[in-house]
Amino acid sequence: MNKKAKGSRNERRSRDLLKAQGFEVLKAGGSLGVFDLMGRQVQAETFGTIQGENRLECDMTGLPAGTYLLRLSFPEGQAALKVMKR
Repeated sequence: MNKKAKGSRNERRSRDLLKAQGFEVLKAGGSLGVFDLMGRQVQAETFGTIQGENRLECDMTGLPAGTYLLRLSFPEGQAALKVMKR
């Protein structure tokens, strides 16, 4: 996936569902880690990707409101996003 991942929320569906999309040059896989501001990992997921555009959804229903750091890791690098859950 492209290191410039975009995050958005679909307010009509759920305030707890974070969506990211990106472009993958090769078929590979990756991982998503959700961290609180103390650096503790509070959620982790692994996923596969296909060549081309990919979409990823992260369900944050079980997490309390606050600010989180999302780390997307791929064979070719990492990307980080800062998100606020209300």
